[in-house]
Amino acid sequence: MTEAVAIAAQTAMRPVRLPALDFARGIAILAVIAYHFCWDLEDFGIHYFGLFEAPFWLFARTVIAGAFLVIAGIGLVLAAEGGIDRRRYGIRLAKIVAGAAIVTAATYWNYPQAGVFFGILHHIAVASVIGLAFLRLPWWLTLAAAAGVIALDYAHQDWLSAPWLLWLGMGTGEVWAVDYVPLVPWFSGVLIGIALARLALSSGAAAALAAWPLDGVAGCTVRFLGRHTLIIYLVHQPILFGLFFLWFYLTSP
Repeated sequence: MTEAVAIAAQTAMRPVRLPALDFARGIAILAVIAYHFCWDLEDFGIHYFGLFEAPFWLFARTVIAGAFLVIAGIGLVLAAEGGIDRRRYGIRLAKIVAGAAIVTAATYWNYPQAGVFFGILHHIAVASVIGLAFLRLPWWLTLAAAAGVIALDYAHQDWLSAPWLLWLGMGTGEVWAVDYVPLVPWFSGVLIGIALARLALSSGAAAALAAWPLDGVAGCTVRFLGRHTLIIYLVHQPILFGLFFLWFYLTSP
């Protein structure tokens, strides 16, 4: 009887995993790869897209980053269903922090004047800690908090642009970095994800999504990518850079 209770408790502590969420995460990482491929084409002087000026590319960056943050919020709620597994949570957080450190080191090596000191991984790491305070709140209250974070950005508070706050991802002013995802207003994306997950769990929508297997070659492939987004995020740019250097080497006279 004791063993059965222990097994049941362990099962209840396992995080909920939705194939649809893995699929969405996989689509998001494919979008990142496509965006960075275009970035590299521009960076190597092959084709100019206007990634920092053209409305389409500014919108694309917003959608891609926002999607990852919303998914991170949803995943945080699902991982905490039945109680937070501190060991699993700590390992996940450590991996994200390590990934963020790798991105910082690599970008400062490649772009000394515009390295990433608070990019998407840094943001997700910090948001994974702050977001714990919202996990048990009603979904509508968390959604209201997300609206408040967005409103804070539009309020243009001078104190949020203090240079020392940039390292905390709190700056709202212009920052010279190849990627910068400050808490204001981007933390609203994580809060929206948390609110959506709470709403889905309480309304039964999560159960309906769990029944959507997304099988088939395409579905399984995209879901596989979605389950390994961190490592793919870290290695795809070095691979793309290597392919570009190889292309230049093979086509040079």
